[in-house]
Amino acid sequence: MVPRFLRSFFEKSAAWARAEARLELLRCGYPARCSGTGCRDGATTIVRYLDTHDRPLRQIAVMCDEHAERMKREQHRTSVRDLRDSA
Repeated sequence: MVPRFLRSFFEKSAAWARAEARLELLRCGYPARCSGTGCRDGATTIVRYLDTHDRPLRQIAVMCDEHAERMKREQHRTSVRDLRDSA
């Protein structure tokens, strides 16, 4: 059982991390299936959150280009770093 003060601390820190995080798109270098619902395409993009210091915070999913673009459009964030075309 987690004490109440720790539970509220974890909830607040998780909410802060989501509010401050930025989205980053990277090329996927390994074979995987798209994690989009009902999609049978191969994954080409890694989608992950970055913290305020551009460190990886959490990997969300591996997706095909179509689902990655949709997620990029739907994110209401000021900063989306798309590194798929950089070499």
